[in-house]
Amino acid sequence: MKARILIISVVGALALASTASAGDRSNVRGISMARTYVVDSRSIDALGINPANLALDDRLPFTLALPQVGFRVSSQLINYDVYSKYFTGVPDPQNPDKRIPYVLTDQDKRDLLDMFPDNGSTRADVEVTALGMSIQLGRIGSLGFALTDHIGTRIDLPKQYLKVALFGFDSSGSNYNFNGTSASAWWWREMNFSYANKLPFTLPVLTNTYFGVGLKIIRGYGAMVTDHYNGSLANIVDPVGHQVQLQAAFDFLTKRSGADVFKADSGKKGPDFKNMKPFPDPAGRGTGFDIGLNGQIGEKLHFGISITDIGSITWDQNLMETYGSYNALLTDVFDSTQQANLKNGFRGANRPGGSFKTPLPTTLRIGLAFQTKDMPVLHYFPGNMLMEVDYNQGLNNSLGNSTTPRLSVGTEWRLIPILPLRTGLTLGGGDQFRWSFGFGLDIWAMSIDVGTENFGMFFTPKSFSMAAAAVGVRIRL
Repeated sequence: MKARILIISVVGALALASTASAGDRSNVRGISMARTYVVDSRSIDALGINPANLALDDRLPFTLALPQVGFRVSSQLINYDVYSKYFTGVPDPQNPDKRIPYVLTDQDKRDLLDMFPDNGSTRADVEVTALGMSIQLGRIGSLGFALTDHIGTRIDLPKQYLKVALFGFDSSGSNYNFNGTSASAWWWREMNFSYANKLPFTLPVLTNTYFGVGLKIIRGYGAMVTDHYNGSLANIVDPVGHQVQLQAAFDFLTKRSGADVFKADSGKKGPDFKNMKPFPDPAGRGTGFDIGLNGQIGEKLHFGISITDIGSITWDQNLMETYGSYNALLTDVFDSTQQANLKNGFRGANRPGGSFKTPLPTTLRIGLAFQTKDMPVLHYFPGNMLMEVDYNQGLNNSLGNSTTPRLSVGTEWRLIPILPLRTGLTLGGGDQFRWSFGFGLDIWAMSIDVGTENFGMFFTPKSFSMAAAAVGVRIRL
């Protein structure tokens, strides 16, 4: 029982601690509107989302962004309430100052298994835009630049891990399949150079149409990808001698590449944090592209479409692979030699690797938006409210991306023009239903924005399984 509780605790801690998507975390205004921004993002916020929006009016021609930071931690495997109930123990009746393991009942086990998805994802990411700027040059067009770091990790675990931890092996025989297990991590820095201008011709449906393109120079500092993972465990009961045997099979390959972030110091073991390089030599290089359009349908409705992060990163430095190929029948599970062989098969072995590519998280975005002040039926609505609906479709599962469609609705209400209130709802994209909220101080020459993508966690803190927030400052000249 103690061993089983230990396995459950490891799975629970892993699910809660390793949990984020790349590309738009530092867009604070967009985070507040549930990442609904392909139509109405402006100036620096348009970079990486829809470059055509650089040409939209933002009051003053030049915008400078001070460092902006956004993060997300999420898990489909567990929430805080479950973690605190089952994995933090209970007071010791003999010594209330100490806690002892919580012993699961059969009903507890069934409840936990029902909550666990067939293949749940746990993700974490941080995005930092150290520098961003945009300038509008009239007929010449608009230019934008941003220097952004993307850091994240993702772990996919099949439900079978929890099932074997909870119920172990049945005396009549069991079979557990772990196919689909995956772990990935990444750190890359992009320099985004974007340009936008008004189309010199009209389109059949759109008027006042703007186009935009972006070029991204990519420097990769670390990556780990799972090429494939197939694994299974089965206990077989010999009908003659009633001897229990364990059939174990593992076949997997992971690839890694990383930059030397720390300067070598021959007198020390391990990393030298005092000599950490802020701009290390990259372990991978790549190029990415963004394209987008923004225009009007009729006089009231605004339309936006973009495809971002078209490209890939080639990793060719400090390459390493971890591989495993094990298929054996253990006739005596208590034999130390057979146990050691099983552990080695599960862990795998390291070897020098070859170069590999990771596609950028290519995403299609389509949106429609309007403002209440432009709608006669809403003319008497207090203040002015922007309303937008977006459809997002990831085109791959690389670097935190998801091919699960995402639909979002976002609003920005300016009852007091300089104090915008923002909120939004989103569903899909590999996450559960979420409610976002944020606000800003938007005076003529400066904007300060704060937002969270999971505002509901403040009302139901025990059941939250995702935390996300962002903050940023923009200056206009």
